[in-house]
Amino acid sequence: MDPTQNDKEKKKKTRTETGLLRTYYFELFVNLPAGRYEYKFIIYDRKQDETGRWCYDQSKPHCSDGQGGRNNLIEITDNSPIEQIPDALLLNERSREDEIYHYVDTHCNIPNIMKAIGKEDWNSLYHDVISKDDNIVLDAVISVASDTDSRLGTLQLINSVPNIYGGFGIHPLYAKEYNPQTEIDLIQIMENPKTIAWGEIGLDYHEFGPQFSYAKPELQKSVFISQMKNAINLKKPIIIHTREAEEETFNLMKEYIPNDWKIDVHCYTDSLDFALKLLKEWENLYLGFSGVITFKSAHQLRQVVQSVPLEKLLIETDGPFLAPEPFRGKTGHPGYIPLIVSKIAEIKSLPPSTIYETTRINTRSIFGV
Repeated sequence: MDPTQNDKEKKKKTRTETGLLRTYYFELFVNLPAGRYEYKFIIYDRKQDETGRWCYDQSKPHCSDGQGGRNNLIEITDNSPIEQIPDALLLNERSREDEIYHYVDTHCNIPNIMKAIGKEDWNSLYHDVISKDDNIVLDAVISVASDTDSRLGTLQLINSVPNIYGGFGIHPLYAKEYNPQTEIDLIQIMENPKTIAWGEIGLDYHEFGPQFSYAKPELQKSVFISQMKNAINLKKPIIIHTREAEEETFNLMKEYIPNDWKIDVHCYTDSLDFALKLLKEWENLYLGFSGVITFKSAHQLRQVVQSVPLEKLLIETDGPFLAPEPFRGKTGHPGYIPLIVSKIAEIKSLPPSTIYETTRINTRSIFGV
């Protein structure tokens, strides 16, 4: 083998590994609270050897056990040369694989996901499709039935699977399905202790074309009002669906929903101004973000994610729709949440662990699970 080629490959491998360690360094320490970790770092100064090449001065290590947080660590910025961090950065490493992260998919439709993937029961869907990483744990799923067809399947799931909870309502596009009997059925379903929200409900003014026979705006508004009233009477959190209807959605919500109500504006895709307006008006309102934030065209939505406080974010897949990149076009399911978390972490320059922990707290706050 050409020794020069061998050296090149070795150098390339070293730089790649160093890059991974560099990411690891920032995720574990720079943005995390002090006093949580027991790692020992050895960071070496750089020096020039007799040929002028930069190397590591292993006679002058700087040690930190991590107990004091970032102030006791050498600061390495994004502008620092990658060679500044040695390959053997971590000693006495407790691997990231020992960290367990927990999450809830706060909005998907499990019966429709099973149908799309071809799974007949939750266990096969979970073990064959969703559970791919022992260190990232799906605590619970909120399966939202917003049409008549998926209502029965969702009820069967919440009654048989301990960590699946339900949201029930009529989606604005399906407002034609809302009638007196539907209303009676939904009110009865709300008595189930595992029904944790009324929704998704709201307004959707997206233009689908004449080949679709979705509900018109006036019917959507009347059904939205009826469902908001019922949710308030029954003291249930509300899951809002809004698209291309910012002003009317806000005005109707303001008229019928108290400003201390628990609200999940799910799969948020509207403007930053609207998001901030909602958050200002309702103190217990959260915004749910899905795989859409990973789409190449979603620049404005990523600005919303960046601007909205993490304490007001929920994570969801909206499965079977909106699978994140690189799986866009595939069936969405709760196993894709880590990709959404990773993108939020990237946008906010925070470690994924912080996203998991904070959104988990947010989910308990609004839904109690």
